[in-house]
Order: sequence, then C-alpha cells, then structure tokens
Amino acid sequence: MRALRPWGRIVGCILSAIGLIGFPIGTLINGYILYLFLSKKGRTIFAPEYQDVIAATPHVKYRTSIIVWIFLALVVLLLAVAVLAPMFGGK
Repeated sequence: MRALRPWGRIVGCILSAIGLIGFPIGTLINGYILYLFLSKKGRTIFAPEYQDVIAATPHVKYRTSIIVWIFLALVVLLLAVAVLAPMFGGK
C-alpha cells in the first residue's frame, strides 16, 4: 500500500471491510478508510498514471507537519493513559 500499487487498494479495501466488524470504533474508522479508498481521489492515487507522475517528480517529497506529529503524540498518550489508568488506579 505504501508504494501506491493498484493491488494495494484492493487489499486495503478487503482489510477495511473485515475491520467493519469491530463495532463501534472499528466500524467508524474502517468505514472512513473504505470511503478514502473508494473515493475519486483514492482511485486517482492508486491509478497507474499516478505512478508516472511520481516517477517524473522524484524530488517532490511529502513532509508531515510538526503540529501533526505533536497532535498524534498527544492522542497516543491519552489512549495509553485511558488504557493503563484502570489497571493501576486502585479499587
């Protein structure tokens, strides 16, 4: 999937469809992932023509903003606290 090969989209859709079973959070997350794979933009990204664009512009690299990394770290930290707090919280 990370290489944006056309077969990666199919595999991602299958895995997301299986993930719909995890009600309620899994359903929401995997439903959104399915939407992304099956939308017009998703079809464009996984099209063979897009590989030609990537090959023609090897100098263009996507860089994730530091704000996104900080937000992600906070979300992971909050999830870890939510999972671990009942274990070590006492009675």
